[in-house]
Amino acid sequence: MGHIRNETIIKNVQVDIQPNLGLDGDARREVVKILNHTIATETGLTIKTRIAHWNVRGRSYFEQRGLLSSQYEQLNQITEKLAERIRMLGEIAIDGLQEFLNNFKLDDLRRDAPDINELLAAHEVAIRSLREDAKKCSEEHGDEVTRQFLVEILFQHEKMAWNLRSYYESRPFFGESQEGNNG
Repeated sequence: MGHIRNETIIKNVQVDIQPNLGLDGDARREVVKILNHTIATETGLTIKTRIAHWNVRGRSYFEQRGLLSSQYEQLNQITEKLAERIRMLGEIAIDGLQEFLNNFKLDDLRRDAPDINELLAAHEVAIRSLREDAKKCSEEHGDEVTRQFLVEILFQHEKMAWNLRSYYESRPFFGESQEGNNG
């Protein structure tokens, strides 16, 4: 006796199921705009941090590279989680360079390697933007989950900025001489 197999074959079926998360479509799309702006900012800061990492020099070369490496890895993880959150909301993360540039909030990337002040300023731009965007997600769009998510990212940026400041207070940074660093 043979076995009877019941197989259903579905060919070329595209399923587009929008999530039912308690947010209407307009609210989800507005939150996604905020998240795409945040992805662009995070990506820009990641690039600035990598450039600084690549161009470290001076007595504390290995310490500086370690600090910056740790920070750009954190920034990579943040960006990945932002894209995942956008997909959870049923939308597509930034999918082109022009869209990235349209959403970019930091100062233009410059030709020289970023210094400590530029990295700190970029983190502070991200912090202020995240604080404002978290509030918008909650108050204007009713998305408490994304608000909390952005607050967690904000905390990471505050800690990265604090680490940069703390390191800079006690050591020369990005090739500065020991004698020229008075705080």
